[in-house]
Order: sequence, then structure tokens, then C-alpha cells
Amino acid sequence: MAISKPIRTQSLQLSSYESDHNLGIRIVHDELVKQGHAIETVNITLGTLPQIVSSKDGQLFFFLVITARGELPALPTLTKQNGLAQAEKFSARCMFAPVALMATGQRDQNGEEGFYVNYRGYGAA
Repeated sequence: MAISKPIRTQSLQLSSYESDHNLGIRIVHDELVKQGHAIETVNITLGTLPQIVSSKDGQLFFFLVITARGELPALPTLTKQNGLAQAEKFSARCMFAPVALMATGQRDQNGEEGFYVNYRGYGAA
């Protein structure tokens, strides 16, 4: 995973929003596992919260993952409210994990575009 300063771009046509969403979830998932989180569930369905449920040190976590092209995305107010409400029902901590993707301008042997990933971790929602 390459970490890069986000850039603005106007015309990226590399993959669908759903593919970007899935990639962002996979990036966050992999980092959580490295940090010792036990992954309970992963939900890649668009519009469904939370995307990742994990536990660590006896604490349950709900992760809201938003992936965007260019700059790190912000957490929309309604998404935050819904995530916090769901987390409260289960005594979970609600976390926000933004992921930004930027095209490398290079393709692999299969013709697929590469990405720079800007993921700086997660914080409280």
C-alpha cells in the first residue's frame, strides 16, 4: 500500500463506486487485523452501516468506512448520526475510517489501473 498526499482529479474512470468502496473496506480491514482487532463482520453492501464490526480488548467497535477519489472524504452528518445510534444499541464505539484513492497512471500486466492509497487511520465518529 503506497501512502501519498491526496491530489485533485477531474476525470478518473478506473472502476465503479462500488469497487472503490470495497477496496477501501479491504484496506481498513487489513489494517485492523494488523492492529490486533478480531473482525466480527464485514458488510460491503452500499448504504449499510457499519461496514466493519470488530472487537479488541473486550471493546466492540463499529467502523464507518467511506472511500473517495482524490481527497480524504468527510463523514456526512446523517451517516454519523445513524452509525452512532446503531453503536449505542450494542454498547460499541463508533469509528470513522476515511480512505482516498488516486490513480497511479500505470497499468499492471492484466491492464488494471494502480492506485495510491491515502489512509491515515481511524478516529471517533
